[in-house]
Amino acid sequence: VAGDVCYGDWRWPPGCRDCDYRISWNYLDDTDEIEFSIETRAPSNWWTGVGFSPTGTMVEADIIIVKSRNGELSLHDMYSTEYGVPREDSKQDVYTPTVIGTHVNGVLRVQFTRKRDTGDRKADHHFSETNCYKFLFPVSGGRLEPNGQLSKHINIPHVSENKICIQSCTAPQNLQAVGSCETEYRYPAGCSGTACDYIAKWEYSMARKDVKFEISSKELGRWTGIGFSRDGQMANSDIYTGWVFEGKAYVTDRFAYGRQLPAIDPADRQDIYEISGKAEDDIQTISFRRKVLPADTITDFPLNICYYFLFPIGGGRVLARKSQDFQNAKTPIGYHDLYQPKISRTKICICDQNGVSIASDDGPPAVRNRRRINQMEMSTRLRRQSQDPFEIQIDPFSGIDKVSEQDFPIEENISKLENGNLPAHLSFEIKQPIDTTSNSIDHTITDKITASNASEIMEWKLKSESKLSTVPFADTTTHLDISKLESKSETKLVPKSISQQLKQIRDEEK
Repeated sequence: VAGDVCYGDWRWPPGCRDCDYRISWNYLDDTDEIEFSIETRAPSNWWTGVGFSPTGTMVEADIIIVKSRNGELSLHDMYSTEYGVPREDSKQDVYTPTVIGTHVNGVLRVQFTRKRDTGDRKADHHFSETNCYKFLFPVSGGRLEPNGQLSKHINIPHVSENKICIQSCTAPQNLQAVGSCETEYRYPAGCSGTACDYIAKWEYSMARKDVKFEISSKELGRWTGIGFSRDGQMANSDIYTGWVFEGKAYVTDRFAYGRQLPAIDPADRQDIYEISGKAEDDIQTISFRRKVLPADTITDFPLNICYYFLFPIGGGRVLARKSQDFQNAKTPIGYHDLYQPKISRTKICICDQNGVSIASDDGPPAVRNRRRINQMEMSTRLRRQSQDPFEIQIDPFSGIDKVSEQDFPIEENISKLENGNLPAHLSFEIKQPIDTTSNSIDHTITDKITASNASEIMEWKLKSESKLSTVPFADTTTHLDISKLESKSETKLVPKSISQQLKQIRDEEK
């Protein structure tokens, strides 16, 4: 088992990348839940799962089973008092906030969640800081009977060598707000050369007013990176991730709005440059530069302030389906699946060559300038508002140009637009490409409303990247697609689901 007390990973065969069975788990402090993710090879009408046992046997084992029957997936909370087929609990305490998973091309991928302590004292084992259990891994799984009942596992399940504890990683950190001047981080501490699993270095340039970051990590084909946090938590942190493929680095500027995978900043807010990389002896190194005072004041932190640094020492998988995907920096990535990211115990300040911190009290305030549309006040003006990204975690608009109210009575036309009765002299156009290969939907919407005399034009672009659920599965959502009809005097609002949009795209391609 790889990982630490709040995160773990087990796979078969050991050390595999293309595995027969792989499971990872992650503890969520705020909800006291354990998230599980399983990927295994399985034919149709099959089952897989995981078990928890005080002795490492099927006796008194708490078991979670996932069935794939005729293409439909289902979760089952079960218990075994002896060797043989387990029985269903009367109280089901395993669930998923989104979809269970997929079963495609002989690969079953599932995700599910349960509380550390479900409250079921009859059939569920409860995890705590001291209650730890051996894990049972049914690598081969088993067949489902025609009636959907379980058959015995094909092979004897593997058992973790030691008991596994599910504990908090954040409680023991004992973070200190006092800043310190440091220029690098190594893991393990004090390592050198190939003995290091992860090295991060940073260097301030007074002449260029920027900072060069260089991160090295083991295992090619995985992402690595670095992050900055105001409170030592992943939520609301400035993140940079990347990897090296065929001697070239692919790095993205991201922001973690919550505990989900960090979202990629829009293209016009990617504030990193001079990106380079190399790979030698299974060690990849990425480097990039970033201004101390970034142009992006929404999701990029100014570096003349001290922060807790986040070091994803084990990184995670790049969810590439083909080699070309590694050449796209926006290819989806998986969670850190070896270790929970390490957090600096004190805030780190960027310092100059004399060891003097560049942090100052006259730097940009924590409040970021943001732009929003307040539809209740659109009739008065389109105004720029200042909001705190740590209070409002979504930046829906990258920019709005002011429009003359005299030439474009906003309230009146918005009302008509909502009623599907836009005047004939106005036109509305929408472009919304959808990346069907990504588990994150990257929307690029361009809207134009043009007055008849063409003297005033309002344009705005909205770019955002949202994660709909835990990787690798995304739920569906609904978008409001404004379709311009051939008739000059009629515009309708047509709601379309993602599946409808994809069908339309396929029909157009045919």
